[in-house]
Amino acid sequence: MMNDRNFIIGGPKQDLVTQYLEFWSGHVTSWIDQRAFPVHVVCYEDLLARTEITFRNVLTFLGWDPDRERIERAIAETDFRRLQKREKEAGFGERSNKSKSGTFFRSGKAERWRETLTEEQVKRVIEVHEEVMKRFCYQTIVAARESTD
Repeated sequence: MMNDRNFIIGGPKQDLVTQYLEFWSGHVTSWIDQRAFPVHVVCYEDLLARTEITFRNVLTFLGWDPDRERIERAIAETDFRRLQKREKEAGFGERSNKSKSGTFFRSGKAERWRETLTEEQVKRVIEVHEEVMKRFCYQTIVAARESTD
């Protein structure tokens, strides 16, 4: 999907306006390289590994300065297991009707691609997206791939 320059979501047969997402690198750079308004990028891996500081950095970017208790409460309320439970009980509007698992909140773990993608698929993703991957928290994946070639 995000390796396909012509990928779209939505359309006349869905309740979404047609959106042309391009490919992952094009989608990401269309946000981070524009200058019309500030953008703050959060890598999922950072959010998992350093939740409080990553969240605090988002709030600082937004110009907010909440106290520690509010931050801790927000993190507790959005705990992955809690979100999964809420989705199971009441559904979740952002879930794709094409979701193979039938859920929006799947595993909540980083690097699940290692269990899903073939070696050839990983190689292709890196070939297509290497430059953008290096700009973010994916440098080690690219470096590991380069060392095996």
